[in-house]
Amino acid sequence: MNKKKRGVSPLIATILIIGFTIVLAVLIMTWGSSFVKTLTEKQSKTSNLGLECSKLQFKIDEIKIVNDGLTWKLTNNIDKKIDNLLIQIIKKDKSTEIVNGADISLDPYQTMIPPEPFPLDNLYSTFKISILIPNEDKVRLIPQIKIDDELMTCPIEYSEEKIIEGAQ
Repeated sequence: MNKKKRGVSPLIATILIIGFTIVLAVLIMTWGSSFVKTLTEKQSKTSNLGLECSKLQFKIDEIKIVNDGLTWKLTNNIDKKIDNLLIQIIKKDKSTEIVNGADISLDPYQTMIPPEPFPLDNLYSTFKISILIPNEDKVRLIPQIKIDDELMTCPIEYSEEKIIEGAQ
């Protein structure tokens, strides 16, 4: 018995190659379009954040150490709510620490003076207010605003900082 061994005909091989190419092109186009869409949405949020942060006008009128806590006077000078302010301590040697959990917000045109000193020691386990040196160390407040119900932190150029005063 003599069987002829034959391969796939050139027509079928060409159709298979074209089919694989089309499937591969569709997969790449689907991935590429979702990638570009995600990248565009992320860039749009970043641009919106920069634009919204550039509109903020808040000021630290005073900030000082009182009874193992910080007290301050903050003023929001625009019709835009600041949903949260991150507290960053800047030591004289330029080292910094962010104090988490502060939950400070400023309504439009609000001036805020806390009713009692803000207890930083309770919020940040490694931070002790006793290490602050009045008239040398600074506090930087970094605004956070909501964009599409997501709390986003403004770039550092939109923050405010002031030297910490001692108790009087």
